[in-house]
Amino acid sequence: MAVEGVTNALVIDSGSGLDVSPEGDFFKLWVQFLKPLHHLTSKEMELLAAFLKKRYELEKVISDSSLLETVLMNEDTKREVRKSCGVTPKHFQVIMSRFRKNGVLKNGRIHLKLIPHVHEDGVGLMVYFKFNAGDNRKSAGKGSKETGDKYK
Repeated sequence: MAVEGVTNALVIDSGSGLDVSPEGDFFKLWVQFLKPLHHLTSKEMELLAAFLKKRYELEKVISDSSLLETVLMNEDTKREVRKSCGVTPKHFQVIMSRFRKNGVLKNGRIHLKLIPHVHEDGVGLMVYFKFNAGDNRKSAGKGSKETGDKYK
């Protein structure tokens, strides 16, 4: 797979020493990779990875995106995800509140920028670092000033 202007390419497959699959630890690795964007704790990352994995499973049987998000965020699914991560109901509410505050959840849905586009043969990822014209040190790691949205 060649992309115009791409000078470096890294392909991760089963021969690279990482056993990656959507059914395995892929979503945990995905959330860890995105840590510089979300700055979540280990337990919060575990919960987000569980939500992303559940979303992937639901996506196989629900094609309507609005219905998919509704089912993902219904109380039964939240309870299932919470229990699978060993989180108490009170701690779960704290984490969900932090997700809303940090932009992980936007309008009751997982922010689209955090959802990988998983295909049968893998996930394509292109990282493009855009440099600001001004002093980057002052704005590094901060979201959009007007909306507070980190993932724009």
